[in-house]
Parts: sequence; structure tokens; C-alpha cells
Amino acid sequence: MGGWSDITAGIAAVDGLVAIVTAVVSLVGRQRKQVTYQVEYDSPIKLTPAPAGQVSEVQIVHHGVEFNDPGLVLLRVRNAGALHIAREDFTEPLQFQFPGRSVLQATTSNASPEALHIRLGQTDPPRLDNEPGLGEVTLPKVALRRGDSFKVLVVLSGRGSQVVQQGFIVGGSIDRETGRTSRRLVLGLTGGVLCLVMSAILVWQLAIPAGTSSRCARGQLRIEGSTGFATVVKEIAHAYEESCPDAHITVTPKGSVAAVGDLDRIGRQSRDGAPPLLAMSGGPATEKYGSLVGRATGVNVLAIVVNRRVGIDDLTTAQVQGIFEGRFRNWSELGGANWPITIVGRNADSGTRFSLERQILHHIERLPASSTDCHTPDRDPAAVVARCEKPDVGSLLAAVNEIPGAIGYSGVATVAEYANVRMARLNGVTPDIAFVRKHTYSFWSVEYFYSYGQPQGDTLAASFLYYLSLGKANSILNRYGYPSCVDPRNREFCHQ
Repeated sequence: MGGWSDITAGIAAVDGLVAIVTAVVSLVGRQRKQVTYQVEYDSPIKLTPAPAGQVSEVQIVHHGVEFNDPGLVLLRVRNAGALHIAREDFTEPLQFQFPGRSVLQATTSNASPEALHIRLGQTDPPRLDNEPGLGEVTLPKVALRRGDSFKVLVVLSGRGSQVVQQGFIVGGSIDRETGRTSRRLVLGLTGGVLCLVMSAILVWQLAIPAGTSSRCARGQLRIEGSTGFATVVKEIAHAYEESCPDAHITVTPKGSVAAVGDLDRIGRQSRDGAPPLLAMSGGPATEKYGSLVGRATGVNVLAIVVNRRVGIDDLTTAQVQGIFEGRFRNWSELGGANWPITIVGRNADSGTRFSLERQILHHIERLPASSTDCHTPDRDPAAVVARCEKPDVGSLLAAVNEIPGAIGYSGVATVAEYANVRMARLNGVTPDIAFVRKHTYSFWSVEYFYSYGQPQGDTLAASFLYYLSLGKANSILNRYGYPSCVDPRNREFCHQ
């Protein structure tokens, strides 16, 4: 019996040790940083009540284009640890992947407390990426205090059931909370959820242009226009071709006005419907092109640019007007260095020139082109200043970079590679999207894509236009300095 008693006592001692270790581990664990997430809903979108107790399937249709197998995932993210989590603690952002499904839209909601709602409102919206067979939502890095939580509403297309989490925080972990996930969402049961779903779908509908297709398409597509924007579009087209290898897209830079005019002419001559051609335009087309359909894509913040040796980095609107009207001939008249002013402009096909005339000069450029080399007024020796015209933004910036007294205009996204070019503040305000949004900087345009009529949903043109609204394309736009029109903060400017 003694042996059995010893065994029993040993087991009791082990149990006690396990309890102590468990308590210590639990205590230590609570001192670590921990973010948890729970999949509260993962369901096809259905509506009820319906006649005879049937449940009706929802079709997400936008201007006649249907997205198959619409679904909804609702995630809850929470700081479940005992420590506050700073933005910098997220060495890899929190990301959710949905194998077999594409992400149509995602939005954050139901933040608690209100301070977290404000912090989320100050960040970028969730980033969406869709590769073949895999949709992804990447959340912005945001500080989470103890107990903070928010929800992520994701509208999807396709069939799948997995939710895969990626991300990393320093000194802690990101864990999935166990709990029952609803596989059937009946919208009529929860008014709040219904509002969230309808809001998300409404946002998505505003973001995705009409006449688009969510599927890969094959064939040939030509894209012509806006010289500054063409570099960005080439990269987006390459990304599309990597995802859809049967597509072949050619991007050719030319003046916006010429590209829009060519599209209208070719479209009217085509006997087979809309031609496989899109035009890029740095601004809206004129009303005479009534058969063209435009889609705002990105904001192009513009700037007055000068050679660094002029010694001036801030100009008023009145001073710019005076320069382009020939009332100032030397930078010393404006408090700068003793260099003669040389105006480097664009030809009449330029959308950027149109924006300068409309927003800054308030009339067309009145000085004729007096120079062929941009150095001296060789075409008109009697001209008060030398003024030349360039066919594209690259050659304009190259001239401003070379000529000590040069001034021109360009999108901010293309300036950085020219060492001697400086962007001038306008009326004391730096050219930046943040000040455009605050209505304190007024020199900007919108990059548009134009098609002749509405492209059919199965064409490469329609598919590429849809691709422009997705995360991959928007990441490229933002990286090159063209804030996307899908971003709700930019819609006010994209749809004027």
C-alpha cells in the first residue's frame, strides 16, 4: 500500500506543479502583446424573407456586369493582451487572405472606443490585392490600446471558405479566436449588419466603373495618351499581363488631346463596335466627344517647376501669370538671381497645359513659341522672353534641368529624377495631395481613361478597366504619386 500511496502523492505533486506552471505561463502570456481576430460571418449574401420561405440569392450587378457568387466575411480584430500596441509594433501589417475568392471591397467599422474610430479615419483604407485564385486585404497599421476592437467587412466574389491571416507584431502574437462562425447570413435578422453590407456594396459600386469585367481576358489592347501617365500605365499593364498571360497590351505616350481625338475618329470609323483602344487624358475630354466614356483613375498633383539656380522656390499666382504673359523678363525682378527667364511649355495637345491655362493663367498661353532650342528667341528675335514648346513631360523637365533661368510645369510624380529642377510653392503652399484635399492647393488634374462607348464585359478593355480599381493597380498608382480615385478621400476631386 505504501508504494501506491507514494505514486498517488507523486501524481498530486505533479498536478500541483502543472497548476503552478500553467498559472505562471498564463500570467506571462497576459503580459505579452496579443492581437486576436474572429471570423464572425463567412457566408454567401442572401436575403429573407422571401415567398414560401425561400431564400433568394443576391446578384451583385453594376451597369449590367454581374459578379458571381457574392459573399460577405465579417472579421473582429481586438487587442486582447494587457499591453498597448503601437503602430511601430506591426513589423508586418495585419493581412487576411481568401483562397479561391476575389475581394471586391473592404471597409473598417464598429471601432471601439470612439478614439480608435478617429485613428482609423486618419489612416489609409484597407489595401486590396487580387491575384489569380487569391484575394487579399491588408489593414493599415494603427495603434491599439488595451481592449480596443474594430470590425472589417469584406465583400467577395467566388467560392471558398478559408480565411488565412498574415502579419507580425514585436513581442507578441496574432491569434485566431475560437468561436462559432456563421455559414449562413440572413440579412433581415440584423439591421446593423444589413446597413454595413449595403454601405460596403455602395462604396464598391462607386469605386468600380461601368462596363467592366472581373475575369481575365485575352487579345490585343492599345492604350495611348498622357505622356506623364504612360510610365505608370505601362507597369499596370505589365502586372495585368502577368496575371492574364493571354492578354497583350501596348502603351504609347502622346498628347492627351491628340489621343482623345484619335479614339473618337477611330471609333466612328469602326464597323465592329468599340475598337480595342483606350485613350489616357490628363483632364476631362471636351463635350464634343459625346460618344466617349471616361473613367477617372488617379489625381495628378501639378507644380510650377524652376531651375534651382533661379534662387526662388515660392511664387504667387499673380507672379506666375506675369511670367507667362511676358511682364517679367529676369528673375531678379522677382527677388531671384540675375538670369533671363525662359519659359518651357507644352504643345497644344497637352492636358497639363490645359490645366495651367484653366487653373492658373485663366486664359490660353498668349506668348507665341519664340525659340526652337529653349535658349534664345531664335524664331522671333524681338520677343520679350524666350518661350519654347515640348511634346512631352520628359523633354520639358530635361530643358528646365539644363537651362539656368527656365520655368515650366509638370506633375509632381515625374520631377524627382531631375537634379536641377525644383517644385515651387504656389502662394506659400507645397504641391501635395494633402493640400489638394484641404482645398489650399489649386493646381491639379485627374487622369482619365476613355473608351469609345461602353466596352463589352468580356473584352480586354473592360477587364483592364476593372483591374484599375483593384489593389495591385492602386498600389502602383500610389507608389508613382497618382493617388487613386478609388480612395474615398479623392472622390470629390475625381468626379467634378
